[in-house]
Amino acid sequence: MLFVWSGWGGLAVGIPMLGFIVGMGVSGANFVVAGIGLAVGAVGAYLLGVRLNRTRPSERLAAFVEHRTMQLHSCADEGTFHLGPGHQAPASLQEAHAQADYLVDAEARDVSTRLFDRHTFFFVPMQYVAIGVGGLGLVLAVSTLVSQARPA
Repeated sequence: MLFVWSGWGGLAVGIPMLGFIVGMGVSGANFVVAGIGLAVGAVGAYLLGVRLNRTRPSERLAAFVEHRTMQLHSCADEGTFHLGPGHQAPASLQEAHAQADYLVDAEARDVSTRLFDRHTFFFVPMQYVAIGVGGLGLVLAVSTLVSQARPA
């Protein structure tokens, strides 16, 4: 079977499977406990996915914007800032700062598309895959309970 993931996306299934294996080992092959183990592992994979795909990229983007803004504002303060060919040079320091802020916003939009949701499993961000795997774990646990409760 072929699995396709990028970054740490394979952990979206790997962590819950570890929970399933631990549940099977601890309970002596009881599928209720194994399903709960799968769901608990999926919660861990979801939290890791949110950290890797949302929280950390937000922090990195904020650091990029802060650094790039300071860099461009220092160029504007020195009088060396210019948007490039085809653009008129800024007439004042305020205009240079405004152009620098505009450039930082455009660069931040471009960078943000490359930072977020880089850890995927079958091209789906790992936190969403973990939700599906956790649902499967709960279905396994509930269906096993229902089938055990049925009179023979």
